[in-house]
Amino acid sequence: MALSRPLFRLGTTHRVSPPQLIFTHPSPRLQNDARQFIRSPGSRHIASNPTVEKVVDVFTEWFHLFHDAHLSWAFAIPVAAVTLRCLTFAALNIPARRHALRFSLMRPMLHSNFAITERIVSQRRDLTARAKTNLVRSTNANNRKRLSKTFRWKPWTAVLPFVQFPIFLAVAESLRRMAGRGSFLFDSVPSQSSGTIADTTIQATSTAGINSVTQWLEPSFHTEGILWFTDLCVPDPLLVLPATITIVNLLEVFLRSKQPTEAPVLGQEPTLRQRLLSRKVIRRMLIIFSFAYFPVSSLFPAAVQLYWISSTLTTATSYRLLEKYMPETKVVPRPKWPYHEDRTPPKGRKILS
Repeated sequence: MALSRPLFRLGTTHRVSPPQLIFTHPSPRLQNDARQFIRSPGSRHIASNPTVEKVVDVFTEWFHLFHDAHLSWAFAIPVAAVTLRCLTFAALNIPARRHALRFSLMRPMLHSNFAITERIVSQRRDLTARAKTNLVRSTNANNRKRLSKTFRWKPWTAVLPFVQFPIFLAVAESLRRMAGRGSFLFDSVPSQSSGTIADTTIQATSTAGINSVTQWLEPSFHTEGILWFTDLCVPDPLLVLPATITIVNLLEVFLRSKQPTEAPVLGQEPTLRQRLLSRKVIRRMLIIFSFAYFPVSSLFPAAVQLYWISSTLTTATSYRLLEKYMPETKVVPRPKWPYHEDRTPPKGRKILS
């Protein structure tokens, strides 16, 4: 006999209260750990981390080094930014460019070896499809290691230019603290606890954060500006500096987004079209980010905006110098004379076979 149960009667007439878990006697060790987590400024305010403070100290002393050379902050910040960017560019981008040139020489041989390996393995009848795939992968890996050793190419050098991004953030954090602003990346972690202890802790940590910011404050930022932004502690009132940041970033994107016009002669790469499409997508994303820099940079103090412009201009100029003095080498140069298969090449010139 089937029983008909009122499925919705329980939800409409009355509600069943969930079971309450009551801890009568928590362990003293658990209480002590919880209080230390809530009250410790290191866990709730990451900006008070000793490592972060040491990094901020280093860059603060770096800017004071140029300011002590009888330069106002309106000139000391750009000079320090250009010098720092040149040092990081020489230490990171030039080795990365050198290894990129080595990879451009190695890439056609690598792709040709891949094609030859796949052709040879595909003709073997004594192997299964999975065994052929594993054999191709192992052979290609060995060829890559051999060519990397021959050309002295290291794959980890491709990530060297990205080290400049945390350096940029650290310098921006240092300038914000010198301008009397709070930290923008290392804000205090909000607590999900409630009660008197948590509220007191929030007030204590916020007071500690204010005290930690005031120790980096530079009063001369208010008077050593230039032109219309005489106060470097506040954003640009005319929004000229944020617009300059956007224009400079767009200029850098257009200068660094050159597309190759022809495929290499030796080792025709089947993924050339895919690489061109990926470059176009990256270029469009960088253009969108450049326009997004305007509302973001308008919230920063004028000191950070001045550093941003100087750093971006130095980076764009450095990349142009790299393209001029360290150009990408062509593996197989094309003949300079108009040559066709039905014509005889000029005398005294050899055709690369």
